[in-house]
Amino acid sequence: MRVLIADDDKNSRILLRKELEHVGYTVEVVTNGKEALAAAKLSAPDMIISDILMPEMDGFKLLREVKKDELLNKIPFVFYTATFIDPEDKRFANSLGVSRYIIKPMEPDEFLRNIDAVLKESEEKTLAILEPSETDEKLSEMYADTISRKLQKKIKELKLLRKVFNNINEAVIIIDPQGFYIEQNPTHATLFGYSDGDLIGKTPGMLIGTKVFCKMLKDLSEKGIYHEEVISYTKRGQKLYIDLISFPVFDEKGKVLCYTGIKHDITERKKAEKALKASEEKYMALFDNSTDAIFILNSKGRFVEVNDVACQTLGYSKEELLTMSPEDIERKPMIHVFEDILKRVKDEGVIVIERVNFTKDGRKIPVEVRQRLVEYNGAPALMALVHDITDRKRAEEERRKDYMNRIGVMVVAINSDGTIAFVNKAGCEFLGYERDELISKSWLDTIIPEACNGDAKSAFCSIGYSDEGVADNFNSDVKRKDGEIRPVKWNRVPMFDDNGDVAGTICTGEDITKLKKTEEEKEELWKQLLNAQKMESIGRLTSGIAHDFNNLLQTTIGFSTLIESGLADDDPKKEMIVRIHNSGERAAKLIDQLLVFSRRQVLDIKALNPNVTIKIMRDMCSRMIGEDVTIDVSLEPSINHIMADETQLEQVLMNLIVNARDAMLTSGKITITSENVTIDAGSTTKYPGLQEGEYVEISVKDTGYGISAATREKIFDPFFTTKEEGKGTGLGLSTVFGIVEQHNGAIYVESEINVGTEFSLYFPVAEKAEIVVKKQTVCNATGGTETILIAEDDHDIMLLFSMTLKAEGYKIIEAENGEQALEESAAYDGQIDLLLSDLIMPGMDGFELSREILKTRPAIKAVFVSGFAGDSKILRTLKTNSIPYMKKPITPKRLANKVREVLDSS
Repeated sequence: MRVLIADDDKNSRILLRKELEHVGYTVEVVTNGKEALAAAKLSAPDMIISDILMPEMDGFKLLREVKKDELLNKIPFVFYTATFIDPEDKRFANSLGVSRYIIKPMEPDEFLRNIDAVLKESEEKTLAILEPSETDEKLSEMYADTISRKLQKKIKELKLLRKVFNNINEAVIIIDPQGFYIEQNPTHATLFGYSDGDLIGKTPGMLIGTKVFCKMLKDLSEKGIYHEEVISYTKRGQKLYIDLISFPVFDEKGKVLCYTGIKHDITERKKAEKALKASEEKYMALFDNSTDAIFILNSKGRFVEVNDVACQTLGYSKEELLTMSPEDIERKPMIHVFEDILKRVKDEGVIVIERVNFTKDGRKIPVEVRQRLVEYNGAPALMALVHDITDRKRAEEERRKDYMNRIGVMVVAINSDGTIAFVNKAGCEFLGYERDELISKSWLDTIIPEACNGDAKSAFCSIGYSDEGVADNFNSDVKRKDGEIRPVKWNRVPMFDDNGDVAGTICTGEDITKLKKTEEEKEELWKQLLNAQKMESIGRLTSGIAHDFNNLLQTTIGFSTLIESGLADDDPKKEMIVRIHNSGERAAKLIDQLLVFSRRQVLDIKALNPNVTIKIMRDMCSRMIGEDVTIDVSLEPSINHIMADETQLEQVLMNLIVNARDAMLTSGKITITSENVTIDAGSTTKYPGLQEGEYVEISVKDTGYGISAATREKIFDPFFTTKEEGKGTGLGLSTVFGIVEQHNGAIYVESEINVGTEFSLYFPVAEKAEIVVKKQTVCNATGGTETILIAEDDHDIMLLFSMTLKAEGYKIIEAENGEQALEESAAYDGQIDLLLSDLIMPGMDGFELSREILKTRPAIKAVFVSGFAGDSKILRTLKTNSIPYMKKPITPKRLANKVREVLDSS
């Protein structure tokens, strides 16, 4: 039986079609009454099911036209509407001769029973084929009255609702009974960053997650309301905490028209609650269990809380300490000292100093104080953990006396005024002085070279002057008695007098003349290692998101292409669709660039002559960079072949040439050279990352303004750029780095400010120059009638592929995963010509699915698609067996071409 459906709502059309086709009906769908009338006249259906409210020609007018036509007036006509539900509407429909009047929504089983009953009555001639009961004039009057009444009522309701909807300060959404977005208010659009167009065909699951969304629909269905605190995400990926309340909106008959959701942003409240709870738990546990004295001071430097250990150590009661400040237990003014401590804590986070505390009975206790900022009773405060180091100090003093007399390194004690208090034997021997020649002399004037005197004063004497008690390391040159300058590595600690006050600095020194050069070399190698590890980490992240991101881009590019093809050239929406499409393409290229530098891109490696590629890029870029910049090449004629991907090598040269041009403010010269080089055991230290062997060196040198040392450390970082905002992604040199690394090569940079920069690239020499030229097969898809089984777990991509290939004439069988695809194959009696499958699916992947289907359908062909085939085993299998494969995103045209190409292949 053939049924004609007229409904302007896409979701309703799809739902009706699936319900009817599922039970064996042949269905044709149109979007309005005008199209329905034309379709019926062209080929009369067995039944017409129509909505009432439609553009161009509504259901009432369609019914009148059908009843006027002698060839169509016997066809059963059913209204299925959610808008015209008043008794007057039904009476008017009956007066026009409708066969059945059904109110949306209706359960599928009940709806099908109604349709079957109408058709059965029609077949058995028991269905009353009603003729219009009124004159045309009377029907026109009734029609006008019905429409006017409906519009006036709706207009009044909509005006009020629209005013509230647009002006409410809370984010509000409206979804249909199936859960799809109908509308959002301006507050919602501002909070989450999605335009109205972004939400078309989507559900709140895209913001709050499918699991939470399903629970929301379940609660709305069972309880009539949903109220929870949920986690949601903005378009930019920002995480928000939302207080969400949702409830149904009913029509006059009690049926659900839609659901309304009101969202209140509680993100800041949640953050504050979480931070406060963690802080309170942490510090209460610390207070209760610490073996050290703990003090909390307010911004004025007064104690506002102390623990029991503080009271026991100092001999004061808690009440007494809460009336005191650090001045009282250190017995000296602390106003400026406390201000300095607060500043340091704010800058450094945590500071550790050594002090002397006085007990209530006057005893001195040397202590180590660890201080940090906390929040106390809603206000900033300073927490001090105070550890008694009396035993440690006593033992240190004894050991120090013995140690300094026997130690083999230089030890110098410097008073707060900069004079020398002590020098051990090793120090005297190293400096070339007798001890009497140094004691009481100025350390800076006697030992420190004049050029270093300013910095050295801060380094050697700052502890004594700042009274902060921090031990640290630093390097400083010293001048021996014979005038020789030597670099020394120093370690400094404070020197205390009998009152516990800092009296100077004790420094131990080690001659690092021989080690300094080695350390510099090690530092450079360490930077290289850290850079490689950093690139590897970012590469892992990139490959991890590539599959899902390319799936998203697939729907963006695919659907925008289909929409664009259906728009006239002068349609104002066409430019917007083109912009969406172009943005998707740029995003896809960005992912490809990220995969390149992360060494996870599939390369087409073959032996090639690098000189040929250099000359091609020289000619191409010369036309692009302008007349003020020249490109010179100096190429070794007998250059060796390298194993490389020609396209990637071109991209490397292009990026380096463009960067070189940008480095020259006006005119300049770019020089590209090639040379055969040998890396032996003696030169691997100069070229970290390269193994011994034969290489081709390609150098790109410019006469630009150069790169600073600080910038050189980051130039290969992804997204780092020195260009203005909007004039670079920062992926240029990171992509170059990734390509060279993926070719088992290395890249080095040398630069001097106002002189220029040179990038040197090293590629391993090919063992055998074997150039293979492959003919490219060009296929312009012409469509076909074959049957294609699509296995794709992403619903939107499945819909895109299905629509694209159906438009080409193919018969499509859809499956959401590998298991369902096997079931569809087993249930289908006819021939299936092609399997179009995603490589990566939950459960059974594309390869497993192909192997299983081939057992029962050995003639079937296959095309695989994937957002990212990052598994090296999969990549080798694809390449080795020449298996048709396309990486998402794929345009509809490319998909059609590839399908036709594979179907036509032998």
